[in-house]
Amino acid sequence: MSFLIPFLYIGIGFFISKFFKDSSKIFSSALVNIFIPIVVFLTITSYKDSIINIVLFSYLFSVIMYFLSLKLYNNTIYHVSFAYFNIGWLGLPVSIYIFGDSVTPIIIAAYIGGMFFGSTFVIWLFQKDNSTKLVSLKKLLTAPPFIAFVVALLFKTFYGTINLNGNLYYFYTISKFIMSFLGMALLGIWLQRHPIKKEEIKDIIIFSIMRLGIGSILFLILFNLFYALGFIDIKVLKYLLIIPFLPVAANVVVLENYYLKSAQSSSIIAVNTIFSIVFLLVFGMVIKLFES
Repeated sequence: MSFLIPFLYIGIGFFISKFFKDSSKIFSSALVNIFIPIVVFLTITSYKDSIINIVLFSYLFSVIMYFLSLKLYNNTIYHVSFAYFNIGWLGLPVSIYIFGDSVTPIIIAAYIGGMFFGSTFVIWLFQKDNSTKLVSLKKLLTAPPFIAFVVALLFKTFYGTINLNGNLYYFYTISKFIMSFLGMALLGIWLQRHPIKKEEIKDIIIFSIMRLGIGSILFLILFNLFYALGFIDIKVLKYLLIIPFLPVAANVVVLENYYLKSAQSSSIIAVNTIFSIVFLLVFGMVIKLFES
């Protein structure tokens, strides 16, 4: 039952939030500026296969989910929430505990695709002044995880892969653990600080069911297309299948608050996160059942 451990970290974050006001700022800063870049760099440079097609798959999945949402809702916040998945802070730690460390490069690649979507598409949607759209490009190009991604690709191109052994292996392992812990704890902190509006629960649950159902169907269609074109290996299917089960990225409310000066997505993220956690538990148990 080791895949339940990440949910313990959520509880720890929920508890920490009651006593330390700045915990979310400290945790998020450490994640974005230190531990995610370290894990991204070491994962890519030590992985022997290509990950570009998985990055593209993840990005296209979110983009198509966005356009599908236009047929269902007339609210930009709902459109973004429908398409933006929490692959990094929740998907990675849960995947590691379900499948083991071998899943890391695959989920990191999916996370990079999601990060591209959030740092370009989502920001463009939230910006009212079209003349400032270059801000989103600057935000992407200067984001530490993106810089680590580019540097890792350049390193791999000119120097090849590196072997994770000895002290470097322990450094990588510790960094992944800290990243997983901080990411899950941040979700707990966020859930504690953003109370759920009761009158919105029913609508958000319906939204969550639609998102999971449509996301699962789209995922299988898109994956089969990539597989038929020879762009993706069938062996990564079970690892990537976790994506439609993941909740709305908590970064939505951060971007919304910055660009729109509002926080309408807070209730959506809170309810959808709880909804997703339930289905992730079921997903994990089913996977473990088939593997036993």
